[in-house]
Amino acid sequence: MIHLTQGQPYLVQLMGQEAVNWLNANQYQELRVEHIPEIIPAVLERGNAYFRELWQLTLDESQRELILKILDGSLNSEGLSGNDRSILRRLERKGLVAARSLSLQVPLVQHYIERETGSGELSEQTI
Repeated sequence: MIHLTQGQPYLVQLMGQEAVNWLNANQYQELRVEHIPEIIPAVLERGNAYFRELWQLTLDESQRELILKILDGSLNSEGLSGNDRSILRRLERKGLVAARSLSLQVPLVQHYIERETGSGELSEQTI
């Protein structure tokens, strides 16, 4: 859970709440790593307002476009324009992107973006 949330308090609480709900609904006593993909859809649904605000209101169009390029693999560090570098720095300051690796810092946010934009599916790399 810490990996998926990167320790962001609201996201940790949200994951914990949905984990308990899932455990109770499925009559399990403990949560295992293999259960995590099963709770992610509920987390994204319950946290929809948070994720939507982040994606649609906190980020401007140029930032969203750059994130989508990161997710589809069409952005590489050698071909970055000055403007792209500036956008990356802003996204890094917001705690969303790791500029060196050209990846999203919070896998749960990545799951939301991929779900909303159809740019990917839940993958082992981000779980």
